[in-house]
Amino acid sequence: MNELKEMLYDVNDAVKALNRVEGFEPKDYLREEKTEEGVSFYLDTKYRLLWFRLMYPQGKLVKIPKALNKEYATFEVRVYTDKNDADDNFLANGFASRYKDDANEKFGLNFVESAETAALGRALKDAGFGTQFCDIALPNDQTIVDAGVHISFDLGDDSLPNPDEDGAPVEEGDGTEAGKTTGTEEKATTVTKPEEKPKEEEKVVLTADMPVEELLKKMTVDFAKEIVIDYGIDKGKTLGKLAQERPQGVQYHASKAKNNLIRAGAMFLLEQAKVA
Repeated sequence: MNELKEMLYDVNDAVKALNRVEGFEPKDYLREEKTEEGVSFYLDTKYRLLWFRLMYPQGKLVKIPKALNKEYATFEVRVYTDKNDADDNFLANGFASRYKDDANEKFGLNFVESAETAALGRALKDAGFGTQFCDIALPNDQTIVDAGVHISFDLGDDSLPNPDEDGAPVEEGDGTEAGKTTGTEEKATTVTKPEEKPKEEEKVVLTADMPVEELLKKMTVDFAKEIVIDYGIDKGKTLGKLAQERPQGVQYHASKAKNNLIRAGAMFLLEQAKVA
């Protein structure tokens, strides 16, 4: 399937013109990342920043520490096209979190700087400095995906028309000429495809009596954020709300929670923060 993929930047003139700077071709600075699904393209934050400065020389980037301590850092970065813009008149913003981890050389030793850089990269991407190269256009398909997300296509999907299957439009004839009978009149019989019943989505049920390892395998970010804490000073809050107000609390529940569901949800959010 990879040979069918084309960069949206190459096939859409409007996308190519977004934040266009004469004499600067950001595509020259792309870095390839190979995954199991194929090759994706990535524009490093330093080149996104250079591109932004060329496009908006009077612009500004505001870095706001949302949580900062010896163990954890969360930053918000806001992108403004002019240094005189009001605080709430930003073009785009981005958030990122990192935890201190002495064993993790990539993030753990410089977790504050890493969180700040990650937030900056996300904000610039949302402002249109990089997303153009992450998105993929597929011929005959309008689906667009952002960086790190891949779409698989099932060529055997029975929801697509197949002339060899019962239920597709057919014409009577003896095979001497498509769509004609041997008589003087043309006849066509349309067979109506029976209405298909919508497939019911299988719901994943996660409960506190399940082992933590099993919960982690089935956990999603949205589900983890909605888990409600039922004890202690955080009682009544969701893990998502706690991550915004008091991030260190998430780390506490990941190691101390007796409720497996809360513990697995907190552990899952911590892992997502490390790889985001």
